[in-house]
Amino acid sequence: MPVGRAVAQVVDLAEIASAERGLGVLWTQEGSEDLNANLVRFEVGEGVGIHTNNELDVVFVGISGSGTVVVDGEEFALGPGRLVFVPKGCLRATRSASGEFAYLTVHRRRGPTRVVPLAPPRVRHRRTWDHGKEVDRMKRHPSLRKFSDDHHGGLVQARRLRRAAAGEGESPQEAAWAFLRFWREDTSLHFREEEEVLLAVYARHGGDLGAVPIREMVADHARIRGLVMTLIEEDRSDEVSPDTLRGIGEHLESHIRVEERPACIPAHRDHPV
Repeated sequence: MPVGRAVAQVVDLAEIASAERGLGVLWTQEGSEDLNANLVRFEVGEGVGIHTNNELDVVFVGISGSGTVVVDGEEFALGPGRLVFVPKGCLRATRSASGEFAYLTVHRRRGPTRVVPLAPPRVRHRRTWDHGKEVDRMKRHPSLRKFSDDHHGGLVQARRLRRAAAGEGESPQEAAWAFLRFWREDTSLHFREEEEVLLAVYARHGGDLGAVPIREMVADHARIRGLVMTLIEEDRSDEVSPDTLRGIGEHLESHIRVEERPACIPAHRDHPV
């Protein structure tokens, strides 16, 4: 065998997942200059927070337990032997549905991977995942920590509205009922908290309230609220327009995509409180 030549490796990932007791990264592929493979595990309800990777396609392969991979608001079940391919540029997240949820991620090597599992409630830090560089966890105010979790539900609803507008799945009226309930119980409160809490934290740390991301956020809120007012009127008259559903879905998804960018609003991402 030539000196320095890489050798074939065989690894029993299921055995590693069952034997190791830790969370986060359990195993990392060594010896390859081209591929980065990592075995990770999370407890029930835990996972990798919503984020975008614009540089790499990633393959997820279920090893044990069950969970979901969320891609642009659509949920894909992940279990033993099941593969989910996620193209670069998509918003994605994972969440465990069982106590032994382990999966393998494979992508082109760009650097080391670090997965930091969520801490218990009340002391959680921001979930971080980066395939190219290590990202330190940051303490977040409890009112700020929930924003990224709310975004997942918003993406699911946005996709639901667009599907109904396109004549796929449920009727426009059914989609309107479901969304308006979600709006009352979640999104309208989320918008208010962003305006009353997030902006206050941003200002407290010397942020410029006239900055473009701030103005865009407030303008997006107003546009979406206006469309929801139209939808409420249409719902009352039993004449829900697919155009209204499509407009809300597109604006809501666009708004969430902007907010999930790392440099969107510093108070949302970078200021410990």
